[in-house]
Amino acid sequence: MSFYSGLAKTAKQLLKKYGQSVAISRKSGGVFDPATGTTTGEAQSAFTANGVVLDYKTALVDGSSIRAGDKRIILESGNAPKIGDTIVTALAVGSCVNFTTLSPAGEVVIYELQVRY
Repeated sequence: MSFYSGLAKTAKQLLKKYGQSVAISRKSGGVFDPATGTTTGEAQSAFTANGVVLDYKTALVDGSSIRAGDKRIILESGNAPKIGDTIVTALAVGSCVNFTTLSPAGEVVIYELQVRY
């Protein structure tokens, strides 16, 4: 076990103990028909992970890239989030508008999501 995989394991334990369950779902595939304006053949996948929901510092809220009401979610490593994923927490249902991966030496430790409600 490398140092960073141990750190990821510790992060998972702490997020499970002090965080909350976060449900993540995404739609993939499908074909858009411009004549009807509908999409057919979409597949929906979902998974849960442990995370903690945080507010952005007021000084970071600029009204464009970070808006009032946006939340930061620190999420355990595992299934990687994607922009556009639907994020469900005890707070509300939102959409992932950005995320970063903390992965020193290529080992994913946590994800930090920007969620817009």
